[in-house]
Amino acid sequence: MKTSAAILLSLIAGGATAANTVSPRHYPIYEGNRGFEETANFSESSRLEEPKPDKNGCSEGQQIAVPSYIHPKDNPTAWKQLIAYDRTKVSILVANVVNGPNVSINHDWSTTIHNASMAGKKVLGYVRTGYLGQNANNFTTLDGARDMESWVQQIQKDVDTWYFQYGESIGGIFFDEGLPECGRDNEYADLYARINNYTKRKYPTAFTALNPGLAVPRCYESTMDTLMTYENSYDTYINKYVPNNWTATDPYKIWHVVYGVPEHEVKRVTDLACERGAGLVQVTDGIQPNPYNTLPKDGYMRKLMDSVAGGDPLIGSPPSSLRVRAENKKTKCLRSPSTGGASAASFSAFAAILAAVIAL
Repeated sequence: MKTSAAILLSLIAGGATAANTVSPRHYPIYEGNRGFEETANFSESSRLEEPKPDKNGCSEGQQIAVPSYIHPKDNPTAWKQLIAYDRTKVSILVANVVNGPNVSINHDWSTTIHNASMAGKKVLGYVRTGYLGQNANNFTTLDGARDMESWVQQIQKDVDTWYFQYGESIGGIFFDEGLPECGRDNEYADLYARINNYTKRKYPTAFTALNPGLAVPRCYESTMDTLMTYENSYDTYINKYVPNNWTATDPYKIWHVVYGVPEHEVKRVTDLACERGAGLVQVTDGIQPNPYNTLPKDGYMRKLMDSVAGGDPLIGSPPSSLRVRAENKKTKCLRSPSTGGASAASFSAFAAILAAVIAL
């Protein structure tokens, strides 16, 4: 039994494993950023009414998570700055080679991702989920399919490609174009949970993020480590913000990205994000059509860093379906912590409890 415990704990706490070889595939460039404007075409019945106040997002130390869609060859200075910034403040960076990974390793990205990882940053690989083919845009997979299962298969291949090409330098996956609806019998939310479990079982240290871009129902709370529940403009954030109608138990469960923010309003926006329960935040003066292909000036970024408390590095939680049973007079069941951005200390404590239960 102790041998089984050791194996299980190594799966939970160990480093990322090598992925299976991935067949070359062609990745077309997908233009445009999908935010509230695009997701507004979902049915009116899916919109959340009577929102309740969110839990304060600063209780654990608010951190900055940057969708850094800047090619390192085009702007190496921006990446050097991101890598050099305090990792307790700027903790997460999203790498987007070509709206996902590419068919072969990009050496500029490889060097940059490695350097960021060595500096203590968690680099998330970008993966499209295409709303699982279920919204009005009718996005198709690279093979031209629209059904949900085909999307799931492509998403899983993209996850494997990131880890196959960039190895342990990848700290997790950023799943974009997330559906904001539960679906019949939680069908959509369950599929995202399945994708999350696939990722974490193959790559146990992966930190996962899902981006619906707007408020989501509670069925999504346990689907990924963090949920981007706001991705829109400064004006909308100030005047038309719609929160979740549920309160996350973990402040790092919620991530807000606000673009088009004047420098003198940075502190106001991060304070609002705290009040609205967002433990992860990005504020930028970038604007549409692409607010993420440039980095604000260093003075702006330092004002942003000064406005957040910072905190411990985040680690991914175990798969949400993890269950351990041990016989001792009666069956005991220990559930993993709810999927959310856990601190290293809390995860270590969970591992210790897990070992004790298995040893019974």
